[in-house]
Amino acid sequence: MTLALGAVMVLGCGHPPAQTTQTVAATRTEPGITLVNQKRLSPRLSELTFTSSALDGTTKVRILLPRGYDAEKRRRYPVLYLYHGGGQSASSWTQDGAAEEITAGLPAIVVMPDAGSTQWYADWWNNGHCGRPMWETFHINRLLPWVDEHYRTIPERGARADAGLSMGGFGAVSYAARHPDLFGAVGSLSGDLDHQNVEMRTTIEPRLEY
Repeated sequence: MTLALGAVMVLGCGHPPAQTTQTVAATRTEPGITLVNQKRLSPRLSELTFTSSALDGTTKVRILLPRGYDAEKRRRYPVLYLYHGGGQSASSWTQDGAAEEITAGLPAIVVMPDAGSTQWYADWWNNGHCGRPMWETFHINRLLPWVDEHYRTIPERGARADAGLSMGGFGAVSYAARHPDLFGAVGSLSGDLDHQNVEMRTTIEPRLEY
C-alpha cells in the first residue's frame, strides 16, 4: 500500500494517534446525507459516520486534512478521493499509518469513503429493481457536495482528483469517465478497467452480489 500511494503522493512523516469521539446532532443535513458521528483518530485524521437515502444503514468516511489546515483559516485546498479495493473498507488506507505518512507534506484534503466490500462503485442493479445500495449516487451526488460544503476545498474540476486500488481503481476511472466535469485527474493502481477481459471476469463474477 505504501508503494501504491507513493505513485500519487510525496513521502513524509506522520503523527502519533490521539482518539477523541464527537457525536453530532443530526442537524447538518443536505439532501440525502446526514452526518451522525465524528471521531478524531489523530491530529490529521478523522472518521465520519453518515446515513444516506442512497444506502442502507450507516457508512464511514475517513478524511485526512493537510498540515496547517486548522491554523490557515482562509486557505483552500484541492481534494483527492481515494477508493479502497475489494474486501476492504474506508479504514484500509490508514490502518497501518501509510496514508498519513505519505501525505504528510501534501497540501490537499484526502477523502477515503467506504464503498461496500464487493459492490464495484455502482448503483445496484438488484435484478432489475435497482435501488439501494447506490454507491455512485452516494459518492458523487451526496458525499462530494457535502465535502465541498463543510471543508475548505477548491470546488473546481482542476482541483479535484480521484484514485483507487484494484476495485477502487475501477471505481476511480469509471467515475471520472462518467463525470468528466468533476475530476481533472484520475489514477488507477492495479485496477480492473476491462470487465470484458475473460481472466478478469473469471475472477470477478463469483464475487458479485447483484
